[in-house]
Amino acid sequence: MVLMFSMEVLVRNSVGKELGEIRRLSQEGTDEICGIDRAAEIVGLSVATLYQLTARKEIPCSKPRKKLYFSKRQLTRWMLSAPVK
Repeated sequence: MVLMFSMEVLVRNSVGKELGEIRRLSQEGTDEICGIDRAAEIVGLSVATLYQLTARKEIPCSKPRKKLYFSKRQLTRWMLSAPVK
């Protein structure tokens, strides 16, 4: 009887955690992955400036092969990471 109750508690806790994670992910929505032109629009900078920032590793991006990719979520976090005081 005690073993059955313990298993039930474990299952409920596990399912509850998974449901919480699913809710969190659904609220965040899907992330937009874009190229340099769209990234420039998002952050309000020129493409040339973005290339400079990526060369200095100052802006988050990925480069699987020769093309740069940006995550809209990461760009938003980057823009908000240095507020004016």
